[in-house]
Amino acid sequence: MINDIIEKAKMERKNVFIYTHKTPDIDSIFAAYAVGEYLKGFGVKSRYVMDTSHNKFRVQRNTDTTNSISIILDTVTVGQAESNRFLKSWKNDIYVYDHHSRTSTTNPLIEEELALPKSNVKRISNITSTCEVLFRDFNPKKITPRIAYFLLTGILANSGLLRHPKEGTFDSVKKLMAMGADFDGCTKEILATKLGVEIGIAEALKNVKKIPLGNLFCLVLYLDYEKAKFYKENYDVKNLHKKINKLNNIENCPICMIIAENQPGEFDIRIRSNETYGNYSCHEIAEKYNGGGNHFAAGCHLSTNEGFDGERIVKMFLKDIFEKFETESTEKEPIVLNSADKELKQLLFETKHLTSGVNQDVITRLEKLKNTDAHFEYVMNGFQSFEQFMLKNEILTKIPLSACEGKFPSVKLELTEEETSALKDKYNIQDEDILKTIFSFRNIKMHSIEIVLPNGESNKRTNFIVPPPSQGFDLRY
Repeated sequence: MINDIIEKAKMERKNVFIYTHKTPDIDSIFAAYAVGEYLKGFGVKSRYVMDTSHNKFRVQRNTDTTNSISIILDTVTVGQAESNRFLKSWKNDIYVYDHHSRTSTTNPLIEEELALPKSNVKRISNITSTCEVLFRDFNPKKITPRIAYFLLTGILANSGLLRHPKEGTFDSVKKLMAMGADFDGCTKEILATKLGVEIGIAEALKNVKKIPLGNLFCLVLYLDYEKAKFYKENYDVKNLHKKINKLNNIENCPICMIIAENQPGEFDIRIRSNETYGNYSCHEIAEKYNGGGNHFAAGCHLSTNEGFDGERIVKMFLKDIFEKFETESTEKEPIVLNSADKELKQLLFETKHLTSGVNQDVITRLEKLKNTDAHFEYVMNGFQSFEQFMLKNEILTKIPLSACEGKFPSVKLELTEEETSALKDKYNIQDEDILKTIFSFRNIKMHSIEIVLPNGESNKRTNFIVPPPSQGFDLRY
């Protein structure tokens, strides 16, 4: 399909514009980078169209898109698109790349609503990402290391750093690495965050509610507009609902949810589940509210204009979760780690959880372990207890924002006797548990962190993630 776009752009001298969905994620952003760079290799210029500002793109506003070629990425329906200026293109000039399946029984797919020719659509739902869809359409001989880097970053982001691979994912990863993509650089691109932002997220997560589900529980975080605004203004935390994955590796928690009123009367909802403790379909819940996603990750948007308010939304979704638990719950066998699990844990240890020293041989080993009797999801996710999770949030929020100054701050956190005793009593832990929380800082952009207890014991880490600016590339299109 990409060859048709290139030929048409050249022969008919048409402008090419790239579109994605609202609040684009890493997959859609890097898919846009990859398409733009690939087209450039054939002498075809392209521009990203967005109606609102975005720090990852040189946004084209007030641009005449009439009679242009439109490439729509990672978008299921017309309503999900960030801009609909592609409607000015002839339908034969509109192309769609996406990895999502139908998200609603009522809302038509974008290609159905626009009556696009089948040859203008590549929608492959059994792979990880739109970047992987593009990889299958691009000519391998024309994929430069820069393009390979973009594509691999999208694949890794959407697969949760290979926690949720699909058929062909490992093969795609190895091929892109062979084409020059730096795996370690890609993971740094995805994981690295600012200390101040992480403190703000931790402050918010301390308000999560633990709701019993038989012997298990679900986690729910509701943020009204004033709270969402507070975290954005004071900690630069935007779109807190997108931090849902921080709740999805808690032991005995099969499903979690964040509801955030990011604008007055506008609610963004994200739901996650895991196979380890319940295997519940997030997609089925979100679909009831014209949302979508996949089995383990889904979301939707609701508004007071539709008759909803925050408390009602929380009650509705909890009701849906309870019904799923009552009708679908099955007793899970306790997880006992086997030799394959231990080998997988060792591999993750050697590579600092796939962030350092990852080569094609490592990916091959990982693929083989995925196909054994290893508890792949459980080990890869690094499940922790609810108490461990909350303790990490407590430690993060004890760091004052004044300590976050500078691009890569160094922090020395000295806990008082009163603070240490309170944490021990609250979470039934020991000194060593407090010191171990230092590993929760591993993906934060900082020079060093040291935690010091009143008795003089301490733990210090240096050489944290320093993300490359996408290997020195100017990513803004």
